[in-house]
Formats: sequence, structure tokens, C-alpha cells
Amino acid sequence: MAMATPHLGLEKAKEGGFIHLHLHTEYSLLDGGNRLDRLIARVKELGMDSVAVTDHGNLFGAMSFYRKAKDAGIKPILGCEAYVAPGDRRDKTRTGVRDGGHHLVLLAENNEGWANLMRLASTAYLDGFYYKPRMDRQCLEAHGEGLIAINGHLGSELAFHLVEYEKTGDEAHWKKAVEVAAWHKRVFAPGATGIGSSLSCSTTSRSRVRSTRTSSSWRGRWICRSCATTMHFLKEEGARCTTTR
Repeated sequence: MAMATPHLGLEKAKEGGFIHLHLHTEYSLLDGGNRLDRLIARVKELGMDSVAVTDHGNLFGAMSFYRKAKDAGIKPILGCEAYVAPGDRRDKTRTGVRDGGHHLVLLAENNEGWANLMRLASTAYLDGFYYKPRMDRQCLEAHGEGLIAINGHLGSELAFHLVEYEKTGDEAHWKKAVEVAAWHKRVFAPGATGIGSSLSCSTTSRSRVRSTRTSSSWRGRWICRSCATTMHFLKEEGARCTTTR
């Protein structure tokens, strides 16, 4: 399955439009309430011309999503919310801290990115599975070309250290967050496309990163920022299913 257009519909976002870049479907087991047919219909109803699907750790719905979106005149953005092991993906030692991996949204920007995304997802299942299908930094460094990374989800490595810093004031967590940001910028935004890594800040009633130091100190560390939150259902009434699962 080839993707023909570079930048995958992000042109509209640059012009001031809105595109969902972090979205779960029925292929995110027990977490996504979006059936593909209804999703595509809702995207058209809202006047959007592109949408991404980023299911948890898998690409199982990619083929169906791609075909349904193209048939409806919607540009499909293929992606995955990956799980990244805190160390070596093959290390199955229980630590009690993010053993299932940190979250990282990956979007395929072009054909090379799609090939790398398939390779990464397969590797995560074949030799990184521990609680979740996990890849690691070694994989991402080797197969990061053509991928756009969105970091900042509350389950991400970046957010983990920022939240711990907010709770404890421990400078070690702040330094680790800076290191994480620098690593992602180096791997995903070496200057080739001008898009690369994005910072996505999710704020919920469960956790807030309030420090002015946090918000001001990220300037210059990322190629661009994305304002995004996880999309699990089509309409407000669908929230009842996600809160009671």
C-alpha cells in the first residue's frame, strides 16, 4: 500500500485548518470507539479533508482505513501510537515503572516512512513484546526516516519526567526531560523536512504541568508544536463508554 503525497495532508493544518493527528479506532482494543465507516463519514460532515489513525501499538486497521478514506475523498494519514521501552526492548525485567513502554505517536510522512513504520511495528511484536508491543530507541534511530513524531502525551517519556519534576522538584527529572527532547529532535528532525518532531501537550483534570519554566523552556527545542489530544470517540455521548470501560 503506497502513499502518494508527501507531508500527508499537513498543508491544511499549516494554513489554519484542523486535522486530527492522534486518533484511535476500534483497532485500539478496549480503548477506541471509532468504527472506520462512521469515522470517515464524520470527518466529511465536519468539512475536514484529512485524518490520521494512530491505534495503540498496531497497524491492523491501516489497509481498511486507507481504502475507505480514499474512496470518500479523504486523505488518510497512516500512523501508530507506539510503545517505546524505557531501555532495551528485549529486556523483560519488571521494574514497575513504565514496563509496557512510553507512548509516542508516529506518523508516516512518505513511502519510506510507511515502510519504516511497518518494520517498527513488526519488530515491537516479534522481539519487544512485554505487557505491550514495544520498540526502543535503537529501532527508532535505525528506522526513523520519513516519520513524524508527536511527543508530549501524558504517557510519553517526556511527559513522565515533566510530571515527576512538577511533583517532586527533582532537577534530575528536568534534565532527563531535556535529554529526551534533544534525542527526539536529533532522530526525527535533523533538518531535512522542517516538520520533524512536534510537542503535543495533553492537559486533563488528572494531571497538569503548570510551571512557567516548563512552557517557556521548550522554545527552540522542537521544530514545531502541535495542539492535540487523544481522540477516542466521535461525539460527546461516546465519552460514557470510555469512562466506564
